[in-house]
Amino acid sequence: MKTMNGRRNHHLSAFGAPIAVALSMCLSASPASADENDAITVGYQPAWYALAGATGGASFGSTDNGGYAGAEVSVVRLLGGWWHGLYIDALYDFGTRTPHVSLGPEFGWWVFGVDGGAGVRTAEDDGLEIGPQVRGLFTFGLLSFYYRHAFWPHASTNRTVRQAGLMLKVPLGSPWGTGPTSPWDLGRRSER
Repeated sequence: MKTMNGRRNHHLSAFGAPIAVALSMCLSASPASADENDAITVGYQPAWYALAGATGGASFGSTDNGGYAGAEVSVVRLLGGWWHGLYIDALYDFGTRTPHVSLGPEFGWWVFGVDGGAGVRTAEDDGLEIGPQVRGLFTFGLLSFYYRHAFWPHASTNRTVRQAGLMLKVPLGSPWGTGPTSPWDLGRRSER
């Protein structure tokens, strides 16, 4: 095909051929089966997921600063743009030189979330310490940025510890289809 100025118009044939093939495939497709099990589900489906991954970042204690590294496991229910569940994490704080475990609920909407609960750590001077904590999350798929504030009311040093870090978690349950219907079914796909 030539244009008015005499040059060949290649972009029409480059786009026209795939469009023609796609249209002919759509028009020649057989009608859908009436069987419900053959239905294709597109988009979000409510489901439970188990996630696990690594966490790390900077720790700002009352007197000692440093980094930390650890792991986290969670069980989360996705429902529309909302999510809720439980998490447990374990880490070692190189600034305060203490291992730290926390457990609690987590809630969120879209990329924004919050979790918190009870934290337990062992300190050389104070022994076993228990304290509340809260963490704000900003999540993009598998990667989350977060800020945690932990308070250890009976500690002699480092009573307040703040952490800014990254978390990389991967789903252990399948994110395709409707997913498991309860946390106890995480390894199985639900049946229709």
